[in-house]
Amino acid sequence: MAAEVTSEEQYDLTSVIGGYLDRHLVFPMLEFLSEKKMYEEGDMLKARLELLSQTNMVDYAVDIYKQLHQDDDAPAPPELLQKREHVVEKLHEFEETIDPIVQLFEDPEVQEYLEQKKEDLTLFEYLSQNHNFKPEMVDLVYNCAKFKYECGNYTEASEYLYFYRVLAPSDHHNTLSGMWGRLSCYILVADWESALEELNNLRKHIDDSIHTPHLLRLQQRSWLIHWSLFVFFNHAKGQDDIIELLLYKPDYLNAIHTSCPHILRYVTAAVITNKRRQSILKDLIRVIKRASPP
Repeated sequence: MAAEVTSEEQYDLTSVIGGYLDRHLVFPMLEFLSEKKMYEEGDMLKARLELLSQTNMVDYAVDIYKQLHQDDDAPAPPELLQKREHVVEKLHEFEETIDPIVQLFEDPEVQEYLEQKKEDLTLFEYLSQNHNFKPEMVDLVYNCAKFKYECGNYTEASEYLYFYRVLAPSDHHNTLSGMWGRLSCYILVADWESALEELNNLRKHIDDSIHTPHLLRLQQRSWLIHWSLFVFFNHAKGQDDIIELLLYKPDYLNAIHTSCPHILRYVTAAVITNKRRQSILKDLIRVIKRASPP
């Protein structure tokens, strides 16, 4: 006999939205569902454990495993312990290799150069000429940030991604990934001011990439729309910003109609709770009608 589906479960969009998110951004959604007790807690723990298996957050995975088996003394699976050893070893290796670069950024001379913001040389050119900085060090900073992120250390990951941003040329092969990474870090540490700034930077980068294939830009805008929900529904200005972006920007409205009409639920919520909703309600109805099947 099939389990009865509650009205809350029927309208839950977690599985749909999760397909547009980095796996780390799904964790807060699963925690929310657990708090609301919408599903069996055992199922929620299994979902978290499966998600954690794709990250380096091994200690967290061990905690969830013990909760799932309702035994704090339950031994962790051997594969988790082996993975933990590998992660710790790799983390120490990164910290040793990245330390000279961190020390370089703390050098008073480099700090002075950063404050002066000279335009005759990029920071990379300045460091190359004066501090024997090598091109491969840029990739090292990025890879270290990515590893820290996969370990769930979002604060340090965002710091290394800052180093990467000021070091890498605008056309570096990891530029776009670095921007997505910074946005995710700011969301996960609830730094909504920085998250909004990074969201706007990322949007500009996507919109200005005129040589990017149309379908890829559509995909990127669809992702950005879903990531933006975290920011818009937590930032003080978010209520107005979500309406401006998703109701009045043709490229993003087209992305909603084409690939993610479910986002209109969130736009509707923003309009209904907005003080100036009377002036935009007609626009919302027009957009919803366009998205509705004939």
